Formats: sequence, C-alpha cells, structure tokens
Amino acid sequence: MNDPINREALTQAANWFSVLYDASATDQDRQRWQLWLQESEEHQHAWRMVEQVSQRFHPVKANPEQGEQTLSRLRSGRVNRRAALGALAGISGAGLLSWYGFTKTSLGAGSEADFASQTGEIKALTLTDGTHLWLNSDSAINVSFDATQRSVHLIKGELFIQTAQDDRPFHVDTAQGTFTPIGTEFSVRQLDDQTQLSVFEGNVLATPLEAQGVTVAAGEQIHLEHHQTPQRHQVDKRRDSWRNGVLVADDIRLQDLIDELRPFKKSYIYLDDTLSDARVFGAFPLTKP
Repeated sequence: MNDPINREALTQAANWFSVLYDASATDQDRQRWQLWLQESEEHQHAWRMVEQVSQRFHPVKANPEQGEQTLSRLRSGRVNRRAALGALAGISGAGLLSWYGFTKTSLGAGSEADFASQTGEIKALTLTDGTHLWLNSDSAINVSFDATQRSVHLIKGELFIQTAQDDRPFHVDTAQGTFTPIGTEFSVRQLDDQTQLSVFEGNVLATPLEAQGVTVAAGEQIHLEHHQTPQRHQVDKRRDSWRNGVLVADDIRLQDLIDELRPFKKSYIYLDDTLSDARVFGAFPLTKP
C-alpha cells in the first residue's frame, strides 16, 4: 500500500510543476525547486505523484508542429501558458484522479458489426461509393448499400463522415432517429439516451423517431432524442479533432475531458466530484491518453 501523501506537499508540488513546465522558467526557479525537493522525503513523494498523474494528460509530443498549431489560439490574452499548466498541475496535485484496471469488452454490442474499432483505435474507411468514414474508439457500424439507397447504422460510439456524390440518398440511423446529409461533412455520436450531431459542411436533416425533423446547417449541433424536435446550438469546432488522433481542450470542464477520454481506455477513470468543474487547456493524444 502506498504511504499517504501530505496535502500541503501536494499543493506545493503542483505549484512547482506549473513553474518548471512553463517556457519562461529560469535557472533560479530550477535551483529553488531543487532546494524544496531536498527538504524532505514528503516533498519528493509528492513530486513523484504529480509527475505520474500529470503524464496521463501530457500535451501532444509526437507531432510538435501540430501541437503548437492546436494550442496557438489558447495563448491569446484570455489565458497564458503558465495559467493553463497551473490548472493541470492543480488537478494532478490534488491526487484525486485515479485509474483502475477494470477490463471491459473491446467490442461488446458491436461484436457482430460490419466494421468496428477497438478501444484506443481510430479507424478510417472508404465505402464502395467513395464516402470516407472515421470510427472513433470503441465504435461499431453496419453498412447497407443497394440500387436505391445508402444506409449506415451506428450501433455504438462515434462516426465522422465525408459523403461522396451519388444519386442514391445517404442516411445514418441511430437509436434516436435518422440523419440525411446533403453533400456534407458531419459527425454522429451515440450517447446513452440521445444522439449528438455536429455539422461542419453542408446540411443534415435530422429526424427523430417520434417527432418532426429539423435541418441542421454547417456550424450547428444538436442532441437528438426519439420523442422531440431538437434545438440547434453552435457546433463545438473541436468536435472533429479526434479523427486526427488529438483531443483539444480549450477551457473545458475536467469532467468533459474525462468523458471524452473514457472510450480510449480499458481502465475505469474515477474523478472526485469536487474537481468536475476544474478548467482544462491543452491538446492530448488520444491513441495514448
């Protein structure tokens, strides 16, 4: 069993993390950190904890150029790099974010699907009509094409679609309704009791099972339930970043970040309720979260 960690030492370690991982850190900062670290074993233990937990949320390293482009707009006047790192460090220092090895089935409901992605996998596909699809982690679909129509059924997870031109209508079916695009790029995400539609180009007609449909234009997003007409909202422009293997967090709730990471881990992620509304900034690799 691990020894308990002093909360004050954790707070200090988190503060040092935010200082040292900022580009403006000086030699004097590093010397002062070394002195603090050598003061006690408690400090060393707390520092190791902060480093271990923060590694779970480390910004993208594999492609520095892509990471810089993704994060450039985060460095506007609204938030600086040290503030962002401080937020992450504070989360790490609290020591309340835990990862447990509860194994889950890779495919589950999608085991009989035409196409499926495993946990931690992002799969790109091209259909016979030239339509491009991306399956998010732990997702599954069935595909049915014939002489009169093109149909994709989202069994679970999330799907990003770039439709190809074809005389046959194209539609995506979920548990809550049907989505019919018109020359477009969009994503469909199956949630517990609703379907999230995000439109990036063109238009999509979203028709609930038991309510009137609505046309969703580029830049709009809805949550479809089977019994009511959905309300349009501004699309989350980062909603499609996952197909490039990156999750962009631009001042989002920590709980929302965890929810996005869950499909990529076979482990159970526990977050203390007191940290749910903590704000997070960064770009995170999804295939190795």
